[in-house]
Amino acid sequence: MDSFAELDNLVSLITNSAQQVKTGFQKLGLPFPSLDDLEPHALDTAHVPAELQYAIRCIQGACTQLSTLVTTPQQALTIRGMSHYNSSCLGVVTQAKIPDLLKGHPDGVHISKLAEATKIDQGKLGRVLRFLVTKHVFKEVKNDVFANNRLSIMLLADSPLWALTGVSSDENLRASTALYDHLADPTTTSSTASQFAPWSRAMGYDGNLWDFYQKVDPARGKRFGVAMIGFSSLSKFDSMLHGFPWKSLPEGTTVCDVGGGIGHITMHFAKACPQIRVVLQDLPPTVEQAKGFWKESAPEIVEQGRVSFVSMDFIKESPVPEQDIYYLKHIIHDWADPDSITILTNIKKVMKPTSRIIVQEFVLQSAARETEGEGSLITQAPEPLLPNFGEGKILHYTTDLAMLNLVNAKERTLQEFATLGKQCGLELAHVWDCGESSALEFRKKE
Repeated sequence: MDSFAELDNLVSLITNSAQQVKTGFQKLGLPFPSLDDLEPHALDTAHVPAELQYAIRCIQGACTQLSTLVTTPQQALTIRGMSHYNSSCLGVVTQAKIPDLLKGHPDGVHISKLAEATKIDQGKLGRVLRFLVTKHVFKEVKNDVFANNRLSIMLLADSPLWALTGVSSDENLRASTALYDHLADPTTTSSTASQFAPWSRAMGYDGNLWDFYQKVDPARGKRFGVAMIGFSSLSKFDSMLHGFPWKSLPEGTTVCDVGGGIGHITMHFAKACPQIRVVLQDLPPTVEQAKGFWKESAPEIVEQGRVSFVSMDFIKESPVPEQDIYYLKHIIHDWADPDSITILTNIKKVMKPTSRIIVQEFVLQSAARETEGEGSLITQAPEPLLPNFGEGKILHYTTDLAMLNLVNAKERTLQEFATLGKQCGLELAHVWDCGESSALEFRKKE
């Protein structure tokens, strides 16, 4: 066997996929982005066609696999073992609002001025920034002079990604330090209780993250709500609209946004689909925050009476009855199976025969190639890549670990979703490809 086969195949895959990316951009009539860009590219928020997204995932997976292949195990493991510095350094620059200080200065700002503005030691701040520049976040235009680039400009303090990075470098990073202790402790290793998550252990808090946000630190809870807007942008609103046929729903369709936070997703749907009506349901403090958000961001929808706000605890109560669609966007992944069954069962109690539940989530794939069963229904990457695309879908797996660390929950495979539905008397009727995420349609079993 040719010992260079994997190397050659990966290089070929990267080359061919890069050509497919070029073709994809040309078909769309769009320029290719540069790291030096300071304005969003059209595809940063728009739907990415399936063939272009496939090529991008192949490049991401193949580049990481190729880099690992040609690197010594010692170096590869050390680099991965120290990846937490990505989060900690991003936490520094977002809290210090470095992107805001660099805004409007395309030629850069000297580290001495950044240190003066932030009251952070010049040498230490410079080391943090240079680490991030090496990761292609910010750029160093000349020695000790830093400027924004396409990545860092997304971290301005008024951006939802600023809040998301804050949660990642705070709650997520703290929780990850207690992961082994959580797994090795016989009293918590098999527990699905959210109050026994690694985050609770790391914080020394006798309760779960949601209780902490409500009772102890509402400011962090508010930041988490904004962070979820940033998280949703990873899935892209347009891709979610494109994947499930929201625009073709009949006039007067009611969509109950179960646990929808401040409703940023269904607001986007309501703006694009004037025929639908939204019922937003969440805990009372969140619903109050949502009322202000909709009044400011979508006053016309509020004035038209196409949105209503109803407080609810979906663990203890059922949502508004007999809605056409019950929509759960990244809700089920916050809860282990027992609570997820409770949530879905509470919805099933109030469904009419034609009601549908649309669960929008990441769908995990096995890293082993599958030729039959539910796993084979999801697109698999070409060899020699891992069938789950490796780095090309790493967001799904980092989010899975975030769910474990924060609330003792998880992302799920298609088989796990189907099993979850069966336990509630629901059948998985359809899976809609929405780009990064999937929309899983559940109906009552006849």
